[in-house]
Amino acid sequence: MSIDPYAVRPVIVVDTREQTPLEFGRYPTCRAKLATGDYSIKGFESEFVVERKTIDDLVGCTGKGRGRFERELGRLRGVTFSRIVVVGRQSDITDHNYHSTREPKSIWHTLGAWEARYAVPVLFRATAKDAAQLIEWWAMWFAREALKRAGEVQVCEEQKGVVL
Repeated sequence: MSIDPYAVRPVIVVDTREQTPLEFGRYPTCRAKLATGDYSIKGFESEFVVERKTIDDLVGCTGKGRGRFERELGRLRGVTFSRIVVVGRQSDITDHNYHSTREPKSIWHTLGAWEARYAVPVLFRATAKDAAQLIEWWAMWFAREALKRAGEVQVCEEQKGVVL
C-alpha cells in the first residue's frame, strides 16, 4: 500500500518544561512531560526525540551545563531518531555572537565530539519558524515510515488524512 506522505498528520508532543515552545503550523500539538528532549510524536515518544537549543543555550551546554546535557545525550542513545536543532546560524558561533567567553573553536570541537560519541546530529536553522518546519518535516517522514513498517493505516475522514 502506498501512503501519501502529505496525508500523514502526526501530533507533535511539546515537553511541558519547554518555556518558549516553537509554534507549529502544519500539525496539531499537545503538551506532555517527555522523558528526554523537547519535541516528539504522540505514540512515538521513546523513538522520536528532538532537542531544541538557542545559540546561547547551546554554548552554555558546552560549558557549565555540559555534564547535565551529556547525561541527556546519553539517554538519546537508544532513540531511533534523535536530533539537536539549534535556532541560529553556524556563523553565530564562528563569529562569537553569543554571551560567553568560550572560544568558537572549543564549541565546534565539543559539537563534533557529541555527534561522534552520541550519534546525534546537530542542525542549525536561522529562525524558530524554520526550526518548527524542520521538526514537522521530520515528524511527517518518521510517522510515514512507522506506518509503512506497521502495515496498518487508519484514515480519519474528518481531516482527510492519516492520523497517529
